[in-house]
Amino acid sequence: MRFRAIRLHATTDKGPHGFDFSFGEKLTIVRANNSSGKSTFFHTLLYAMGMEELTGARGTKSLQSAVREHFLDGQDAVGVVSSSVMLEIANAAGDIITLRRAINSTDRSDKLVEVFQGAWLTGPGSHTPPSAYYLHDPGSAQFASGFFRFLERWLGLELPKVARADGGETKLYLQDVFAAHAVEQKRGWTDYIGNAPYFGIANVRTRVVEYVLGLDVFDTAMEKARLEQERQDIERRWADAMGALRNEAAQLGFLPKDMPARAVRTFDAANLNVVKQLPDGPVSVGSYLNALRAEHRTLVAASEAPTAVQTPELLARLSEEEDRSQRIVALHEVADLAQRGRVASRADYRRMVAELDSDIEKNESAAKLRKYGANLELSLASGQCPVCGQAVEDNLLADETSGRQMGLETNIDYLKAQRAMVVRQSDGLQRELDEGAVTLAGLGRDLANIRQRLSAIRRDLGAGEQLTRSHLRAIVANEFELGRVEKFQELLEGFEESLPALAREFDANRKAHGELPKDNLSAADRAKVEKFVVLFRANATSFDYASVQAKEININGESLLPTLGDMELRQVINAKVESSASDFVRLIWAYLIALYETATFQGVHGHHLDFLLFDEPAQHSMSELSMRALLQRLAGSRGLQSVVFASFENTEQNFLAVTNNLTFDLITWDGKLVRPLTTRSALD
Repeated sequence: MRFRAIRLHATTDKGPHGFDFSFGEKLTIVRANNSSGKSTFFHTLLYAMGMEELTGARGTKSLQSAVREHFLDGQDAVGVVSSSVMLEIANAAGDIITLRRAINSTDRSDKLVEVFQGAWLTGPGSHTPPSAYYLHDPGSAQFASGFFRFLERWLGLELPKVARADGGETKLYLQDVFAAHAVEQKRGWTDYIGNAPYFGIANVRTRVVEYVLGLDVFDTAMEKARLEQERQDIERRWADAMGALRNEAAQLGFLPKDMPARAVRTFDAANLNVVKQLPDGPVSVGSYLNALRAEHRTLVAASEAPTAVQTPELLARLSEEEDRSQRIVALHEVADLAQRGRVASRADYRRMVAELDSDIEKNESAAKLRKYGANLELSLASGQCPVCGQAVEDNLLADETSGRQMGLETNIDYLKAQRAMVVRQSDGLQRELDEGAVTLAGLGRDLANIRQRLSAIRRDLGAGEQLTRSHLRAIVANEFELGRVEKFQELLEGFEESLPALAREFDANRKAHGELPKDNLSAADRAKVEKFVVLFRANATSFDYASVQAKEININGESLLPTLGDMELRQVINAKVESSASDFVRLIWAYLIALYETATFQGVHGHHLDFLLFDEPAQHSMSELSMRALLQRLAGSRGLQSVVFASFENTEQNFLAVTNNLTFDLITWDGKLVRPLTTRSALD
């Protein structure tokens, strides 16, 4: 990302005031004495990008009064009637946009960011209407109308999911990534990536470094989570299969033997051992089934006498059962058809709810943007969507209605009411589905019972005189048991295929899990970290870090922070090794610049944004030599744009000594930062 220009415009009783500066492509030094507006400049720059949380505040509270309330013009206090800031930036692809954000305004919210295509501060702009986005509201990092989501996409980033401190996961916030690129003087020089706002992310500094260096840890973590989810699913399916097998077997008096309760990596179908305990000893399902079939053949052979006793009573029962069977078949068909219709309707309801959710989100975003920029020249006011730029109507049925049409708020209420109605109908349909399933199951059981009775009556009609009642009962009992065991045999055959397949899935899952890095760092990650260590040590040495030997400093493989032995390296305070606060600041310089150097090293493919903003890096009476070494490194870093805000101890001598023979662009001013504007922007 490149900063191209910034402009603060304030309307006052004394005419337009503000400041208007352009940035260089490489090192830009913002030089001004203390209390002359450097912090105002730096904070306004962050505010223009919605990144003011890096200063520990949100909204206009992060800004000095000079840009939002009043400023001094000599001895006179000049009130600010209204003010806004514009920032022109470019992305890696060379696309240029200009951001505008209100600071003091009666008609624009500070939660509104307008995005103009093109260079509106240094060029003619594109003369196309701006797109409006909101920030610091829920969804600003996720929804299409959220500014941070827009900025993430425009910068070509894809921020990963990271773990929350309280469990669960969340997206890595763009503000935290910016904290590795912009260091504010009050908080930034107290820690490595000390500006990172707290959004509940666990170990946020480490997550930011992992992302900037382009480590594989996020992919590894996602793959581990996926494999764990898959493992749990396999374990559940295995447990369900074992439960179903034991339940079905128990109803027939069978017992599965030596079956693993938990998923295993290999399973031979031959080991599917289910037995029934008979007086003569245990028998397998197959043996028991053969015995039943033999018994059935014997019973049927004994009942094949030709004489039949077709009594009127039996004939009447047969006719009655057949009529009943036909009625139940008809009822079953009707119930089945109705159930299919309910299933299709449920899918329609789900689709309708999803569409209504999408419409509600779009309308709420549009309403929010209109609220934040109401009564302005926003594209929405002229019937153009500020999100996608296409024509939109402020009602549901604009093309078909000629009377009064619904406004956005009414539209949202209407959509929510529609959604509630659809959800209620869907819930009611689900109850009908549950009841329909019970009805179908009951009709199925009735049908099976009638068919058994019909079978028995038909056998009675064909039975001979010698066929005893007990013989008939024996046949019925045999057929009933035979049917159940045959069905169980089919179930077992299914298990013979599914259990070995499930075991193979489990084995593949465990193998894939075993191939992942044990400590999250892949071989490629380790190579990047080693490169990071080398560059960090070299930077620390060049900046004259002296508390310990640079070669003694390491980068912890888990925290990715500098360590001395097992201790995170900060201001080392002990009798043997002394360190000053300025030495710790040198470490932070070395660390942040090494992040850029590593992320942009050939073959690393990191996600550094190619800029660094340093606000008063010469903390704690930093030596001229160290400060000069810092500026030399920034000016000589190919591809890096850096902006350094510094007072140079308020002396020309210090400035000349530190910058002698360096190539840089200079932004400076006499007196106060906010002053009468001599030029006007095309947007003013």
